[in-house]
Order: sequence, then structure tokens, then C-alpha cells
Amino acid sequence: MNLSLSGRLYFIIVVTIITIGIGYWYSYNLRSKVNETWRQTLWDDCTNRMREINVKKKQIFSSDTSPNIKIETEGQTLHLKKDAGKFLTAKEKDFLADQVYLSLENPVKIEKLDSLFRLKLKENGFTFKTAVSLYNNETEKKIFYGQEDVKVLHDYLKLTYKVDIRDVILLEGYAKGGWLENLFWGSGFYLLLSLILFGSLVLLVMEKRKLKSLNQLLLEKEQFHEIPQTLSYESVPLDIELITGPVEEHIQSELNLQPKAAVIFLDEEKLTLVYADKKISLAPKVFGLFYQLAQGKDYFQSYNFLLQNLWSDEDNVDKKHLEQIVIRLRKNLKDIPLSIDSIRGSGYQIKGVNHIKINIK
Repeated sequence: MNLSLSGRLYFIIVVTIITIGIGYWYSYNLRSKVNETWRQTLWDDCTNRMREINVKKKQIFSSDTSPNIKIETEGQTLHLKKDAGKFLTAKEKDFLADQVYLSLENPVKIEKLDSLFRLKLKENGFTFKTAVSLYNNETEKKIFYGQEDVKVLHDYLKLTYKVDIRDVILLEGYAKGGWLENLFWGSGFYLLLSLILFGSLVLLVMEKRKLKSLNQLLLEKEQFHEIPQTLSYESVPLDIELITGPVEEHIQSELNLQPKAAVIFLDEEKLTLVYADKKISLAPKVFGLFYQLAQGKDYFQSYNFLLQNLWSDEDNVDKKHLEQIVIRLRKNLKDIPLSIDSIRGSGYQIKGVNHIKINIK
């Protein structure tokens, strides 16, 4: 299948948009699943640590509209600030209270948390590398487990779900998949596709402008070729006589024509036009157009009529294709006393000029 430059650009644009869409869809779903797995890991770890110390507790929270949270548990009352713009469900409040209590009674062991995270990922069909970080409010430093070299953590997906209690605890998780996951998680892939999309759009706009300029030029040429209709010479109809015998047998018999007469021979097998000492080869469609116009010498033939006779219904052609063939035919007839007259919006007619009677054999 041969596509024009515009067609190829449209194809590239469509493929790029589809690829970006698939990438975002795949990345979003994968991120959501991994973040949900990390959330379940944190909640299960919290439950396990509460079970280890076997305590019973009671939490009392302030109103959701308050920027503070009050937690009462086993005779202790804790006050902490929460994000005023974040709504917390009852379960999330319990989980938050448990984390505050456990930070004092049974702190998180990040090596166990990391191991539990990998196990849950594997249960969901993901064999990813993992890392866990814990903020130490005493030393004001982050402790990492699963990846000692924090410089390479930029290759990991930093999970959005985290336990973030100001001045108490900060737990964050990281995951690193295979090459496909890293490709769709990374921004470089989408940046490259965006550049391809932008470049294709620019080239498409330039190509459209070029085609518009070319069509304008062809229109000017068409208008130029219509000028002979207004000149002073008289256009006369063609006198056409079609014969079935070989062309060569009739050339000698027509040599004694009157001075102003002319004979044009058409060779349908060789697709040639013979006039005097000139032999002109025509392209198949150009020859077909000349022959069609010669048969309808006494009237204009409409665009639709010519299109139907020169092309089959399966061909995807329009008026512009016909105009191209007319331009080529006029170029081939430049040394022959014939003209292709046109009426805008109507069609074409072939005529002889300068009172020359034309007999096409």
C-alpha cells in the first residue's frame, strides 16, 4: 500500500496517540495495583504488630473539621496535627491511631515490612524489587531497607500511599519492575512520543500548505489555458471519421489535403498521435481523454461523464485527477492546431483553431 506523505503523517500521529493512550492506561492501572498492595502491606503490618504486644486500646478522635486529632489509649492522650484538607474515614482514623501508639510501644521493623511487601506483590503476580524508608524523628534522617544505594532509587516507583504523621513517623515504599514497567513509568518515554507527535503535526501542517500552494498554481494554470476562448481566432467543430483499418494505410492517402486542412491519426495499440511529421506518445489516461473528447466533438462533456468513462467505480478519483490529465493533454497538443476548451463548473470540449478542418482517422 503506497501512502502519500500526508497519509504517512496521519498514520504516525494516530499510532503515536494510541501508544501514549495505551501507555498511560497500562501505567495507571499498574500504579494503582502496586499502591493498593503497599497499602494492604502497611495495614497488615500494623495488625501484626498490635497482635505481637497483645494490647487493648481505645481511640477518641476530635471532629473532622478540626485540624488536630486527639488519641486516647491506655491512659495516654496524644495530640497531633492532620492535613485539614484530607478527609479520614473511621478505619483510617483507627489505623492512624494504631501507628502512633505502635511508634512508642512496638516500632516498625522495616526489614519485615519490606519482606511482607515483596510477598504480597508476588501473590498478585508481580516479581518487583522493593525498598522501604523510615523517617527517624530523633536523628531527623531516613533509614532505607532493600536498597542501600539511595542514588539508584530514582529508578524505582515511589508509591503515593504512605504513613505520614508529622514529627512521629513517616513510612514510604518503592517498587521497581521490569523493562516494560520502567518504560511506561518513566517520563522519557512519553517525552519522546510527544516530540514525535509534535514533529508529525508540524510536518503535516507544512505539507497541507504545500498542497494548497500547488492547487493554487494548478488553478492559475487552468485559468491560463482558458484564455484562448477569448482570442480573435474562430474555433470550429471537429469533423471526425473513425476507421478500423491500419493507420499506415491512410497516411499517404491524406497527404494531398488542402493547405489549411490537417489530419490527425490515432494509433490505439501504440497509444500515439500522428500529425504531419510529428509522432506523439500519450499516456493511457491522456490518450483515453483525447479519444473521448474527439467522440463528443460537438458539445461539452461534463466532469462526471468523463470521470465515469475514464475510470471505473472502484477507482478513488475526483475532479482534481481529471484536471491533471487535461493539463498533460494540453501540453502534448501544444504544437497541434487543437485546443481543449473548458467552462468552469461544466466540462471540456476539443476544438480545431484557425479555420483548420480536422479529420481524425
